[in-house]
Amino acid sequence: LIVVENVKLSTPKTSEMIKLLETLKVADKKVLLVVKEFDDNLILASRNIQNLVLILADEINVFDIVGTDVMVITEDALKYVEEVLA
Repeated sequence: LIVVENVKLSTPKTSEMIKLLETLKVADKKVLLVVKEFDDNLILASRNIQNLVLILADEINVFDIVGTDVMVITEDALKYVEEVLA
């Protein structure tokens, strides 16, 4: 589990998302990226990466969590999940 402050991409480029995954040292793993809300750059940059699943915090489920090697979640998404599960 990796908690990040936020995931904001300046362009909708897949290479920018890959660079982010490499920075987190998870580029070679199956990654579940959980965010509070989508933005266009995030959707467009992540859609061509086969080992990455992008999901909203209110759609998180056990199947997605178990099926990945690493879950990367933003702080806002984590707070949301904690509120729902508490």
